[in-house]
Amino acid sequence: MRISILSNAPWVGSGYGSQTNLVTKHLKNLGHELAIQAYFGHAGIPINYNGVTVYGAVAHPFGQDVMAAHANNFNSDFILSNMDAWVIEPEMMFAQKWVAWFPIDSEPIPPLVLEKVSKAFHRIIWTEFAKREMDKTGLDYDYIPYGVDTELFKPADKKAARKIANFPQDKFVVGMVAMNKGYPPRKAFFKNIEAFKKLHDKHPDTVLYIHALDGSRPNGECVDLKGFCQSIGLKIGMDVMFADQYSYVLGYPEDAMVTLYNCFDVHLLVSMGEGFGMPQLEAQSCGVPVICGDWTAMPELMFSGWKVERKDAEKTYTLQNTYQFDPHADAIADKLELAYQMRGNTDYAKRARAGAQKYDIRRVIKNHWIPVLAKIEKKLQEQPANSNLADNLKGLR
Repeated sequence: MRISILSNAPWVGSGYGSQTNLVTKHLKNLGHELAIQAYFGHAGIPINYNGVTVYGAVAHPFGQDVMAAHANNFNSDFILSNMDAWVIEPEMMFAQKWVAWFPIDSEPIPPLVLEKVSKAFHRIIWTEFAKREMDKTGLDYDYIPYGVDTELFKPADKKAARKIANFPQDKFVVGMVAMNKGYPPRKAFFKNIEAFKKLHDKHPDTVLYIHALDGSRPNGECVDLKGFCQSIGLKIGMDVMFADQYSYVLGYPEDAMVTLYNCFDVHLLVSMGEGFGMPQLEAQSCGVPVICGDWTAMPELMFSGWKVERKDAEKTYTLQNTYQFDPHADAIADKLELAYQMRGNTDYAKRARAGAQKYDIRRVIKNHWIPVLAKIEKKLQEQPANSNLADNLKGLR
């Protein structure tokens, strides 16, 4: 089939971008013709990237103004969106079929997300949690989780990794890989950092590494993490380390991310809600246990580590008319203490790696993508695209 993927550019280091890159390579090897519509990460003329045409953005921040034209230019069978569904404008698909591959990161499914995906030609969700939420709606769907390349994201010698990344050899390293975006931040940075401060006060041989924008140069979309750390008495460069900000903006290559994960003793990300949680999966693929919350998608992706219980978080109403969970710093600190006591435990590392291998991209392609795409192909044959432009413009009148 000819598939036009609407997402981040494949070289963008976001979850959307990295997964688009990973899936595209494997679907291409199966014989599908693929193009990528990059609503973020590329603008201007189409370019060739590893044998795949990448179309650029124009004016709309999520590519809605040009997605149908790009898909028509590629002569696609359907548009596969790998992104939040609530930003999609289905009426702008015109004659194109929309297959929504989308996350759910709150309870219940946000009304706007439900409204949008009800208009999709086909729906695909990422997690078991999303299955439970979709089952409440009565809409049909398929399940394809995100995958990880376990042949790349794998355990390595910690001392060697720390030498390469210039991390201290004698410290217990807590790592956070998370995007600093929005206020209040969905990643619950303040509570996680406050919890680390409690650990650090008890155990000075600890350091927190945050792989995110530090927020010291406000851009209207991120919070000042550096300033917050200093406000609670954490010293930047000693108690807390941040990703090199210029390199972060350019995007860390995957092999550098593997090195970083292998520097960690534990990966910390007790967020308010996760649609999937790629850093949690990637860290465990590298043999690093995790600390997460026992809500949304996080518990199903915790193979080794510690969960903050739901009772230790405040149910919080969001701007999308749904609920997420704001964790208590004390509860996170308790889990950090457990992780500190179990540092270097090889059983935890083995369980993390074994669990992540269930999500190896090759298994995901074989067990999920191949049968679901066959199902979509059959559905397309039964419901051919409507070439009458007037009929497809009715939704705009």
